[in-house]
Amino acid sequence: METYLQNFTGTGWKFPVEFNKDLKTVVLLTGHEDIRNSLEVLFATRVGERIMHSRYGSSLATFLFMPMNKSTLTYMEAIVRDEILFNEPRIVVTDIEIQPSAAEPARLDITIEYKITATNNRYNYVYPFYLKEATNLEW
Repeated sequence: METYLQNFTGTGWKFPVEFNKDLKTVVLLTGHEDIRNSLEVLFATRVGERIMHSRYGSSLATFLFMPMNKSTLTYMEAIVRDEILFNEPRIVVTDIEIQPSAAEPARLDITIEYKITATNNRYNYVYPFYLKEATNLEW
């Protein structure tokens, strides 16, 4: 089963890039870790930032100065769902929830529940989206 999962999900470099000093190789990820890392890279990359893949990336940065109301959050959910659909074919999104963080008032927590198509295993990933980079802000 592990070989099948590895064949389906592939093997990729860990980002940011790390090196194994003992083996003198690049650290590689497979399976669920590779998918999680891929989601992190997807949301950290702006659309148009990659030269040969101009449609790859996330447009979350366009929401930085928008009012955070139900309409905006619903639109953000649709954008996140579409970006995963077009850029991460190894998973199917089952739910997306965007809520203000209880720990940091200037952060939205984007919770993505998904299943890996090859195994039907379910996972979740929380992406912290920072609206303002400051401290002691009130929401």
